[in-house]
Amino acid sequence: MTLWWIGDFVLLLVVAPIVAILLGGVLTEARAIVPSVYKIRDAARRGSSDLDAVPLLLTTQDQGDQDGRGRRRLRRLTRRDRGRRVRRSE
Repeated sequence: MTLWWIGDFVLLLVVAPIVAILLGGVLTEARAIVPSVYKIRDAARRGSSDLDAVPLLLTTQDQGDQDGRGRRRLRRLTRRDRGRRVRRSE
């Protein structure tokens, strides 16, 4: 019975504080990740808004292959889209 008491005290005085310290470190590192996750989320949103014009650009490219005037249209569309992005970010 005495060995049980000694084991309980060792568990409470040695193992429990070590576990608490290690879990505190893990919690601190997990909280440090959150700002990076928010930055990645914002960058992904900005990147996906650039992809909105892709179907239109592909259509223009197909038309350019057919009639030879696609490059001028594509330049005009990309200039127009660039202007939209500048206005959105302001």
